Amino acid sequence: MPPNGFDVHSNHTKRNSLDVDIENKQMVKECSLEDALNLIGFGRVQLEILFCSGVLLMLVLNESMGMSMITIASQCDFNTNSMEKAILSAACFTALRFLTGIGIAGASATTYAYMGEFNTAKYRAVVINYASIFVGISGIYTPVVAWLILPQTWTFSIFGIFDFRPWRLLILFNLLPGLIGSIWIWTLPETPKLYLSHGKDADALKVLYWIYERNTGKPSKDFQVKRLIPEADKDFIQTIRGKKTTWEIAKSMWKQTLPLFKPPHALNYCVCCFVMFGLFFSSSGMGLWYPEIQNRLGFGTVDSQKTICGVINQKLNETIDESIETVCNDEISTKTYIDSITLGGSYVVAYLLLGLIINPLGRKAVLSGALGISGACGLALQWVDEPTAIVILFCGYLMLSGLCVSVMSGSVVDLIPTHLRGKAVCICLMIGRLGSVVGNNIIGAALETYCEVTFYIFSILIILCSLLTLVLPI
Repeated sequence: MPPNGFDVHSNHTKRNSLDVDIENKQMVKECSLEDALNLIGFGRVQLEILFCSGVLLMLVLNESMGMSMITIASQCDFNTNSMEKAILSAACFTALRFLTGIGIAGASATTYAYMGEFNTAKYRAVVINYASIFVGISGIYTPVVAWLILPQTWTFSIFGIFDFRPWRLLILFNLLPGLIGSIWIWTLPETPKLYLSHGKDADALKVLYWIYERNTGKPSKDFQVKRLIPEADKDFIQTIRGKKTTWEIAKSMWKQTLPLFKPPHALNYCVCCFVMFGLFFSSSGMGLWYPEIQNRLGFGTVDSQKTICGVINQKLNETIDESIETVCNDEISTKTYIDSITLGGSYVVAYLLLGLIINPLGRKAVLSGALGISGACGLALQWVDEPTAIVILFCGYLMLSGLCVSVMSGSVVDLIPTHLRGKAVCICLMIGRLGSVVGNNIIGAALETYCEVTFYIFSILIILCSLLTLVLPI
C-alpha cells in the first residue's frame, strides 16, 4: 500500500488528507494534467521515481552485462565454445534464461513510460536521460563485483548435484538491485496519466494531491486544481472494463495494438522499432562480447601490436594447430575488468553530458550525431592496432549506440498517445531485445571466421540507423 494512507482503489467515504470536496463547484478549477503537473513543479516525488526507475534499470543491465562475465567464468564448467557462449548469453534459448527474460521485461519495457508520465514535457527527456545514468552505474557495478568475487577459488558441492563456484554467487549479487527496486516501487502510486486514460479521473486527481503534498509540504486543500480535463477514449474504456473470454481478450489486444501500425503512427513507429533493433543489435549484441574480446586481447601472446581481428585470427590459428596443447582457461584478466569499468564510466559521463545538451540540440540531432560517430568508431576498429586506442574506439562504439536507447525510448513516449504508449514501448523494446539476441548469435557464429565482415555489418547498421532518425518528428 502506498505511503500516507494513499489508496486509489478504496471506496470508503472516510476523509483523509487527500480527500477533497470536488463536487463543490465554487471550489472547482479545471485544467489538463500537463498544466496541473506544471503547477506542482519538479520536486521530491519526481526525484524518488527517478532513482527507483534507475535501480530497476540496473536489474536489466546487470542481467545482460553480468552474463558476459559469467560466460567466461563458467566456460570450463560447461566446456563451451564461442557459439555455445552466444546461446548461453541469449535469453531465448534455455528455459531458465527465458524465464529470466520474462522477469526483467517489465522493468525494461515500462520504466521509461512510468517515469515519463510523472514529469512535464519540459523535464521528461532530461529525467529519462538521468535515470539512464544507472546504465553506466550498472556497467561499473558488474565488473567491480565480478572482480571481487570471481578471482576466488573456493567451491563446494550442493547435494552432489553441482558445484557452487564464485560465478554462481555473482549471479545473486547481480540480482540485488532488482530486489531493492521491486520492493521500492510497491510504495509508489500508478501514474495519473494512466488513470485518466482509463476514465478514472478522481483517482488521477488523488495522485496529483499526493504529489503536491510531498513536493511542497502543504496540505492538498491548498492545491488550486479541483478537477482534471478528461482524456479517456470511450471505446477503449468499454473494451478494458468488459468481461471477456481468453480469445476475446487476445482479439482486443490485437485491436488495441493495430493502430500503432496504421496512419498516423505507422511510419514513425516502424522507424523507431527498426532503430531500436539496430541499437540493441550493436550495443547489447556486441556489448555482451566486449569482456570476451578484451579478455582475448589481455591474454594475447603476440610479438607486435595487432588489430582486434588480427588477435582473434591468431587465437583461432593456435586453436586449429594440433601441435599446440590447449588447456581450458576460465580466468579473467585484470585488463578485462579495468576495460569493462572504463566502459561503464564512459556511460556515466556521457549521460551527464547528454542531460546538458539534449534540450538545446534536440533529440533528432543527438540521435543522428551520436549514431554517426558510433558507426565511425566501429569502422575505425578495423585498422587501429594501438591497445589504448582500441579501448577508446570500442567504448565509443558501444557507449554512443547504447546511449541512444533511452533517447529513443523517450521519443516513443512522446510520439504515441497515452492509451497506446505502454504497448508501444513494450513492443519497441521487445524488437530491440530481439536485435540483441540476433547480434549476439551472429558474433558467436561469425566472429572467429569472418571477423572483419562482422564488424563492418555492425558498424554500417548503426550508420543506417543514424540516417533513419532524421525522418522522425522529434
